[in-house]
Amino acid sequence: MKERLKRNIFFIIFAIILIILDLMLVSIQNYDNIIIQNQYDNDIATNRTPSLDYYEMLDNKSKIDNSKEFISTTNKIILIPSIIFLLLFITVDFEKLKADKIFLIIFVPIALLYTFVIPIGGVPDEHTHWYRSYEISLGHLFSDKNEKNFGGRVLSSKLKTVLSTDYKLPEIINVSNYIPHDSYKKIEIRYKDGLKQKYSEEFIVFSNTALYPAICYFPQSAGIAISRFFTSSLMVQAYCARIANLIVYTAIMWYAIKKIPFKKIGLLVVTFLPIVFQEAISMSLDGLLMAFSTLLISYTLYLTYDSKTEKLSIKDYIILTISSIFTAITKIVYLPLCLIIYLIPKEKFKSAKTKYIILTLIFVVVTILDVIIMASSLGYDNMIASPDANAFEQLKNILTRPVQFILVILATIRKFGVETVLSMFGNKLSWEDINISPIYVFALLIISLYYTFCENIENKQISLPIKIFSGLLTLITILAILVTEYLTITAYGYFYILGIQGRYFIPLLILIYLACSNNILMKQNKNLPKKYLLMFFVLANIHSLTYIMYKYL
Repeated sequence: MKERLKRNIFFIIFAIILIILDLMLVSIQNYDNIIIQNQYDNDIATNRTPSLDYYEMLDNKSKIDNSKEFISTTNKIILIPSIIFLLLFITVDFEKLKADKIFLIIFVPIALLYTFVIPIGGVPDEHTHWYRSYEISLGHLFSDKNEKNFGGRVLSSKLKTVLSTDYKLPEIINVSNYIPHDSYKKIEIRYKDGLKQKYSEEFIVFSNTALYPAICYFPQSAGIAISRFFTSSLMVQAYCARIANLIVYTAIMWYAIKKIPFKKIGLLVVTFLPIVFQEAISMSLDGLLMAFSTLLISYTLYLTYDSKTEKLSIKDYIILTISSIFTAITKIVYLPLCLIIYLIPKEKFKSAKTKYIILTLIFVVVTILDVIIMASSLGYDNMIASPDANAFEQLKNILTRPVQFILVILATIRKFGVETVLSMFGNKLSWEDINISPIYVFALLIISLYYTFCENIENKQISLPIKIFSGLLTLITILAILVTEYLTITAYGYFYILGIQGRYFIPLLILIYLACSNNILMKQNKNLPKKYLLMFFVLANIHSLTYIMYKYL
């Protein structure tokens, strides 16, 4: 009893230190932004051209003028959920809980906070995913085209009223055309005003999502269609789309964590990253992509290492096939991940020949579906590509001058590599304009590195062939991402590859865990105490939510 009390006291001290740190960081952020606002006002007064940083502050004027009230509000936002989670950690013995149960207990409440803190449209491209989901909910499985060959459909312009800002794609955000996101209050006012107005039907462009097959939007469109029976509110329908998508993501990820034979805590670390929460709660396809790719990897490892599974069953084939299909058709660059099924040993099949026939059949089917989808997408112009992009000439360059393309990749890594990695651990949240404190960013990075190299996996050992194969799949997929962005987004002849975002590499983190695992270190090291680790992730995400709220308050 005394020992448990002692442990709880140390844990409470640890949690209080993190809570105080969060409170201090919010105050510092507020102070920094007051300085930026003053600099902006001074530049305007002296006829100087302000930078983009100032434009990002324009919608924050009200909370800067009332900074004491703002700090009081954000302190409550930090303290109330932090104390609730602290009481949960004191009363529940997380050391004895399995990883899949921990996932549900911690992930669901934090995900719901993200769901309602980030306004609709507050995640990259969510507005076009909203339009595509709504279109499908009306029974339109394929999008139309306008005179410019952009994909979209004639829909009510009232759909725009639920979004956190007005968008002017395909313009690139810069100082001259930057549009600040609305505050929560402005979004509510605009939506209420929208209900009073008569909105006309217009062709709404969403060319970047029109090319995705309708089945990828089943959760979102089902959420909209079902909610339409109970309410005419577009705002409610949009949140129902988010929640439906979140439910499917949570169910798939829970099963993936349950089945993976090792690296369970490492997988939890990935699922608790702020960028993963952001994508999981949105209408974007990135959440489902992360879920299905993780299921594909974890279930393959389960079949590979589970001694109870003597031969693959029909259920096993169905799970492997469905997870492979959804991983690949969501974004074709992840097709190489489907090759991981070849790790399953031949002993789990009737013969080696049977293994290669069945697994190759699965991969061929997935590849054919991808080719069909890619061919159909050629009918839509890319509205976010550079006007100087030329996929044919870029591809010709890669094939005829591979050394030059390698130099472009190296230059891109040198220029954007660190920025891209940090964006996986807390930088560039929302529309890539929110950076959480570097303290949390680097702490999340270090923890992920620790579980990459040192997570204790008890008596299991990751074999060298699995490490090599995982590493090769990782490199091939990264190359596929780079080539795709080079062909479709980057201007012809440009020195760097544009359009690369850290979230694109989240599905590869588990493969990186496998490829970089050190069996000697994993045997010698003990895992970090779950309670401390989980409390840190809870407070890291509360910190992220506070910074996101700062943008919209």
